[in-house]
Amino acid sequence: MSRLQKIFFTLLAIAAVALVWSRPTQALIQSQRAQIGVTIIVNVTPTPIAYAPRTVARAQETSRIDRMPIMAKFALHARGSAQGVDSTVIDVKSLIAQATAQGSLKVQAKVTPNPNGTLLTSNFPSATISGMAGTTVRVSCLYQVRVDTTITAWSLRQGLSANFDGSIFPGNDVSNNSYLSTPNPVFTPFVVYPSAWTVLSSGGGMKTYCVDLQVAIPATTPQGSYSSNAIYTLYY
Repeated sequence: MSRLQKIFFTLLAIAAVALVWSRPTQALIQSQRAQIGVTIIVNVTPTPIAYAPRTVARAQETSRIDRMPIMAKFALHARGSAQGVDSTVIDVKSLIAQATAQGSLKVQAKVTPNPNGTLLTSNFPSATISGMAGTTVRVSCLYQVRVDTTITAWSLRQGLSANFDGSIFPGNDVSNNSYLSTPNPVFTPFVVYPSAWTVLSSGGGMKTYCVDLQVAIPATTPQGSYSSNAIYTLYY
């Protein structure tokens, strides 16, 4: 075999190896194609507190005040009387509606649909959960996330945009159980930005995920409404 032939076959072997190794690498390189957000609202009511009765002294004081007579003195004076009391008189006849010239200007807008607008959607823009501080609330299929594409290899990531309350109510106190038909054995706590979000699923074609939510409300959470955004991002 000549030296030229050896070089030719060597280059051919290198090209074959490079082709084999490039296929899985290309499969791992994905770009963001679509992203949506679902607002999660948690309405928290406080833990019941026992009623503290009034003290005896306070009760006696209140009783004494309740027995005190209420006295009031009113005097009506005619307009311009000697007491100098005057009143303001509104003459309805003097109220005249003011009108200005109006016109209209026709405005036209041309809207182009987003070609990726249907790749990733949700059936609800927001989801609301109500619970008492110190309890755990679980709601089945609170909302759905749908991937609609003919791509055979994609991945769907999920995470929270922020904590519900940074010091009292962290985002990972809310867990999700996202599935196609049967719930998973366990719930997965949401990862909060800026940490790397988790992969909800990898697959291909059209799929619709039901999302169950479980919220462990900290006992120290004050009464109020707390919210964050569950972000879903599609890559392929």
